[in-house]
Amino acid sequence: MSRSASSSSQSQPPPSVDHLADVKQRQSLLQYIDQRIQELEEERCELRQQLSDLKAERSIIEAKIRGT
Repeated sequence: MSRSASSSSQSQPPPSVDHLADVKQRQSLLQYIDQRIQELEEERCELRQQLSDLKAERSIIEAKIRGT
């Protein structure tokens, strides 16, 4: 029985350096993605504000055109 116990422990070796590097790379990628999401959400907010401003300006111009 000790033989089967030792073979099962050998089937799951400790994390290798490559595995740890892979995990760090994935964490770094996730961090980058989170940062880009935040940047894009901020940009979307700015664009919505610009859209709102332009719509207001358009309404003013249309009102002036109708008034003349």
